[in-house]
Amino acid sequence: MPFIVLALIIAAALGATVSVAAQDSLPGDPLWGFKVHINEGAAAALAAEGRAQADLDLAAIATRLQEAATLSAKGILSPAAKAELEANIAGHAERIETEIKKLQTHGDYLGAADVATRFQATVAQGVSGPLDLQAVLDRASALSASATPLP
Repeated sequence: MPFIVLALIIAAALGATVSVAAQDSLPGDPLWGFKVHINEGAAAALAAEGRAQADLDLAAIATRLQEAATLSAKGILSPAAKAELEANIAGHAERIETEIKKLQTHGDYLGAADVATRFQATVAQGVSGPLDLQAVLDRASALSASATPLP
């Protein structure tokens, strides 16, 4: 029994160490997948629907944009990393759209308009960067235009 407890403590410590180390990883780094799938996935699983979930997705998009800018500035943004970043952003964009629709369905029109506006602003910051985000910006702009604060 003490061995199992010790093993669990060691596993938890290693997991926490890897999780912290992964936070600064970039696409192409060995821990980037851990950061995106485990760290961000756990945070998303624990977040409530609506604004909280959308805020996590907006933060993830901002992080992807920063990662792309960092790799581009270093001259190491590969086509594979670019495609992976764009796909990840598109996935978060879809989840944001879903959360905006949920907010509207639940009568939180002000919340939906807020999320839509912040979504558009976040993506607009990255359009002039190294990623091809025009399609995501078009979707964000359409959502922002259609999200009215009152029914």
